[in-house]
Amino acid sequence: QISKWLESTLALDSMVIPNPVDLERFHAADRSPTPRRYRAGAIGGLDRQKGYDMLVDAFARVAAANPEWDLAIYGRGPEHDKLEALIADRRMQDRIRLAGFTRDIPSIYAEADLFVHSARFEGSPNVIQEALAAGRAVVATDCPGATRELLADGRYGVLVPNEDVDALAGALAAVLPDHARRYALAQAAPAAVAEHATEAVAERWLALFRGVLERKGRR
Repeated sequence: QISKWLESTLALDSMVIPNPVDLERFHAADRSPTPRRYRAGAIGGLDRQKGYDMLVDAFARVAAANPEWDLAIYGRGPEHDKLEALIADRRMQDRIRLAGFTRDIPSIYAEADLFVHSARFEGSPNVIQEALAAGRAVVATDCPGATRELLADGRYGVLVPNEDVDALAGALAAVLPDHARRYALAQAAPAAVAEHATEAVAERWLALFRGVLERKGRR
C-alpha cells in the first residue's frame, strides 16, 4: 500500500522487500512425539493491537464443540490482567493459557496444531512468516498490513474479516475439527515464504544498494 501511494501520489519509484525469515531455524523444529491435546497457538505482545480479547472470546464460543483443543497465547504486556479476567469470565481457565514470554520461539510453532493471528492492525507480521516457515496451518484476521499478501489472498491460510469475533469464531469452528484441511494448509505453508529466506532477502537489499550507487555514479 505504501509502495502504491509513493508511486501514485509522489511519482517515486519503489521496491518492496519482505522481512527475512530463517527457514532452517523454524522448519527444523519438530513436534514432540508425546501424545497430547491439540493446541492452537498465538504469539505477540499482550496489548490491544494483537486482538487477544477477540481471540479469547472466539475460542470460548467454540470450545465446547472442540473439547480436545486448548489455546496458548505467548507474550507479555499491559493487557495481561484484563485477559486473565476475560478468560475467567468465560470459564476457560482449563482451556486457555497465557503462557508468558519465551525465547524458544521455534518450539511454540512445533507444538502448535494451528497458529492464530488475531491482530487489529499489523505491519509485516513476522510471526505469520515464522508459522508458515514451520509448516503450520494459519488463521488470521485480514487486518491492515501485509497479512493478506503473505497468505496470498487465502491460498496459504484462512483469512477472516478484521475485528469480527463472529467470523473468527466461525473460522475456528470450521478449522479445528477439520484435520484434512489443516494438513493441506500446513503442507502448502512453506511455499508462501520460500522467497523470504534470509539469504534471498539480503541479496535483494544488496541489489538495491548496487543500483543506487550505479545511478549516483552516472550522475
